[in-house]
Amino acid sequence: SILLIVAVGQLVNLGTGAVGVIMIMTGFEKTQSNISVIFAILNVLLNIVLIYFYGAIGAAVATTVILIASNVAKIIYVKKLVKINPII
Repeated sequence: SILLIVAVGQLVNLGTGAVGVIMIMTGFEKTQSNISVIFAILNVLLNIVLIYFYGAIGAAVATTVILIASNVAKIIYVKKLVKINPII
């Protein structure tokens, strides 16, 4: 069940494409770095809370939620700054 939760996050990660790489290659590495740092901090905080209540399942859920959210944020920024749709 833990592996399935993490697999869902990785499937979304795969589906969003290389949005982080696109940001770096088009000169928006600082924006990409800021997004990554913010979501890394949120990941730690969410993990602390969910591990306390749900243990390993909580860690899997927290990591998956943050992975999906960071990819969605990067997609939004790629569409806005680079003006391309990375999903197609």
